[in-house]
Amino acid sequence: MPRSSERGGSHLIDTEENLNKLLPFLDEIISGGLITLEKVRVIRYRHGNKDKR
Repeated sequence: MPRSSERGGSHLIDTEENLNKLLPFLDEIISGGLITLEKVRVIRYRHGNKDKR
């Protein structure tokens, strides 16, 4: 199931396994703040770059 991790207004959505691999790196580079790991239910995804030909 996709999970969302948020830090400073930024969102990452990936598998829990991949996000857990990233956590040690984030722990090294982030000196303060809050990181959350939440289950998400994606209703709709739209990519922002549309081909305008």
